[in-house]
Amino acid sequence: MRVVVFGAGGVGLGLGSFLLAAGVQVGFVGRARAGAALRREGLARGGRFGSQRAAPGDFAAAEAIGALPEALTADADFVLACVKSFDSEPAAAALAEASPALDAR
Repeated sequence: MRVVVFGAGGVGLGLGSFLLAAGVQVGFVGRARAGAALRREGLARGGRFGSQRAAPGDFAAAEAIGALPEALTADADFVLACVKSFDSEPAAAALAEASPALDAR
């Protein structure tokens, strides 16, 4: 299964970490700072639901859907929009612009 997580904040990274632990191929789309940190340091989650660590090579991270690997976006089973409510309109516009890459199959 392939999932694109649009929004690399607390909710998106939390959901993505569980998907990664389940063996799902995940691509994160987030702001430049978050994408750079994910590519450099990987993803670590800890807390009440356990710990999860994913190395930078275990997932994809980019600032735009078009910058994710085509094999991930063209065959994505789901796109999770994990943004704050005030970012919903810009996120919807970005997802609409990226829909040809997501609709490839």
